[in-house]
Amino acid sequence: LYHREVKAAFDICKDHYSGIVRRGIEALELKSLGYSTREIAERYGTTVNSVNAWISRARNYLRADPEFNAVM
Repeated sequence: LYHREVKAAFDICKDHYSGIVRRGIEALELKSLGYSTREIAERYGTTVNSVNAWISRARNYLRADPEFNAVM
């Protein structure tokens, strides 16, 4: 997939979620841009473990999101 398609899919999903799931989607978007988990944690002022937990939660939600899956 092209970066713009992935970004569009993340943007659609960010509008539907809040809290930890939204942060996880933002973290996944940053990972797709090449940021490391450590860099993302530093950006948000949190731990690597927290970022990994956000990403895990977001992945679970995105796997079940029909709009995200239609784009991906």
